[in-house]
Amino acid sequence: MKRLFLILMLSLAGLASAPAGAALTVSKSSVAVWDPYNKFLLPKAIPGGLVEYTITVSNALFQSTARNVTISDAIPAKTKFYVGSVSVSTLLTNVTYTAAGGLEYSRDNGTSWNYTPSADADGGDASVTNIRVTTGGSQLATQSFSIVFRVIVK
Repeated sequence: MKRLFLILMLSLAGLASAPAGAALTVSKSSVAVWDPYNKFLLPKAIPGGLVEYTITVSNALFQSTARNVTISDAIPAKTKFYVGSVSVSTLLTNVTYTAAGGLEYSRDNGTSWNYTPSADADGGDASVTNIRVTTGGSQLATQSFSIVFRVIVK
């Protein structure tokens, strides 16, 4: 029995220390959260409605640590960015994030990242074409973090 345990331990040790880059998986989902007719009760993605997007970034089991991850995303067509709606959840991870320096906006499809959004009467900014989030710290194997933002349907 001791021999089997030792072989298993050596095999796992070799697997965990194999040189490889972090294998990040990025997924994106959306849900309508409000619309002008149904309010919060079964909202639909209709003009004037709010849609919430969630981007989840996961590091796979037995992968290398990811550091200083940057995620950029285009604001979907026929929508406008809802100013102040970006949040980043790093709960139960070694990932760090601060909006100052970690959140940037573009108004030219990601060519430059120096735009500051300004809310119109609806709370949106149609000039924002992309958002970019940069994290700090270390994203260890099996850890995930999420980026959430909202848009207004045109």
